[in-house]
Formats: sequence, structure tokens, C-alpha cells
Amino acid sequence: MVPYKMLCMVDFRLKQLKNNELLFGGINICVFGDLMQLLLVRGNQVFDQPSRFVPATHLWRSFLLIELTDNMRQQGSIAFKELLNALQIGELQPEHFAILMNRLNKEPTGEFAIEKALRIYSTN
Repeated sequence: MVPYKMLCMVDFRLKQLKNNELLFGGINICVFGDLMQLLLVRGNQVFDQPSRFVPATHLWRSFLLIELTDNMRQQGSIAFKELLNALQIGELQPEHFAILMNRLNKEPTGEFAIEKALRIYSTN
């Protein structure tokens, strides 16, 4: 997701480029994102209008929201799907934590061995 201010800047530039005062210069815009993702480090969420912007500028409301409800990646594991849904809303239960701990590779071997790990240094 992008901050509200960035969405306003995109709208402004498209109006300039297209010489058209319609929203986003009159072109169709598709945006994709996860409304349950982590909060932005800087800036307001795209749907939280900062007070310093014109009250009539609710760009987020001009989009049609289509929510995908079927999780196609975890079709085979109901327990893992429930775990991900609980994790998404911050309601992880002890049984979910146990599933995660069972998936933990405590001693990586082979190509994942610590000795083969990439090392990054900030100085020479």
C-alpha cells in the first residue's frame, strides 16, 4: 500500500500529464494490496485522509473494492490456513504456535547450513 500523500501526488501528476481535471487525469487505475498488512512506517494509510488535505479529496473512495476471500495457496491444509488467518488479526493460539514450532528447522544442514550463509559487513 502507498501513503495517502503519494496517491494524491499520482492524481495531481496524471491530471497535469493528461490535461484533464477528472480523477487521475481521466484514466483507469487498478490498485492491488492487502488491507491487513503492516502499517506504513511513514505517512498515513491510503484510506486515512490527513487533516492538511482538502476535505473533498477522498481519492480512496473513488475505487471499487473487490475482496478476494478464497486462499488459493493453502487449499490442502485447513490447520495452516486457520493459523494464517489468526496471525493476520493478531489472535495466535497455542495450537497455532505449536504448528509453527514444528515447522522450525532447528539445525539447518546442507545448502542451508550456517557456514554457507551469506555474510554482510558494513565496513571493509
